[in-house]
Amino acid sequence: MNSSSYRHNPISLIAGLTASALSALVLVACTQTSSTGLDAGLLSSDAPDGSSGALSSHATLHSSAGGTSSSGASGNSSADAPTELALGAWTEDSLTAAGETRTFVLTVVPGTTYAVAWNDTYQGDGTTSADIYVSAASGATILFDDIDSGFDYPRTFIATSTSVEITVRGYLNSSTGTFALRAYLGSGFSSSAGTSSLSGSSSSSGSSSLGGSSSAGTSSSPGTNPVIPLTLGTAWVSGSLNVRDTVTYTATVAAGSYYTIAWNDRYEGDDTKTADVVVSAYKAADQSANYFERADSGWLSPRSIYSTSTTLVIVVHGFSQSESGSYALQVTQN
Repeated sequence: MNSSSYRHNPISLIAGLTASALSALVLVACTQTSSTGLDAGLLSSDAPDGSSGALSSHATLHSSAGGTSSSGASGNSSADAPTELALGAWTEDSLTAAGETRTFVLTVVPGTTYAVAWNDTYQGDGTTSADIYVSAASGATILFDDIDSGFDYPRTFIATSTSVEITVRGYLNSSTGTFALRAYLGSGFSSSAGTSSLSGSSSSSGSSSLGGSSSAGTSSSPGTNPVIPLTLGTAWVSGSLNVRDTVTYTATVAAGSYYTIAWNDRYEGDDTKTADVVVSAYKAADQSANYFERADSGWLSPRSIYSTSTTLVIVVHGFSQSESGSYALQVTQN
């Protein structure tokens, strides 16, 4: 039979193949079908459950130290349990291979406000080598997802259960290196109690107030995250910040009254202060409801609030976590 007969008669062509050649042909066909089926399963808009099968930007697959897991799942292998995260202390870890993830578990109290900060090569103190994304979830509730930086502006959340899972992955699939992670109470910046051993903390000099100094307004040594009773009135209360410090003031106010909150700092003030601060005001000690948050300046345009409770909480922290120096604060009833 000539080649022309094979070309026009496929049955004769197959019959003319040797057994080994026919086996090879079947193997190639099966391989192509399997590959095509996998791609279609990932990219088809008609997934078996009726949802889109297209991969989203957060649904990439990450290879962990013990295997591969999908986004949102633990990146630790079954033999490598998630790391328990101690509240208040920096925890150092690393991504050692491309595609790796690290999972941490934080025990929390429902209804309490927490913050999560991380130190990486994109935003940190220059001592780490990995650029990371961080996510947090409480059961099926996503608290925050794939956030790029959390050193100058830590992420806050109110706990809705007794456990929070925090997942760290590289900014790129190929990202490796060291990082540090910290969770702590409150919604302000972290205090230097949790300063990573990757870096030290420096204390600031004393502060002066606008009309004399007030011992009530001076922050204590690094790491104590002081809570200071605040006296209302026209007198300015002086204070100082250490690197990564937070100073919290509490005052008893009259519900249904107006109050004015002003502050004097390096960014906007009378040029006697050395710290650039950010101020928040809350309605309760757990900081679950606010009057305002992270206001940058309050000298030329002080903040006015209408109190809805008898408790006023004011949190002062640096514009960045590397900020330190003096400031002054004043709260008056209108």
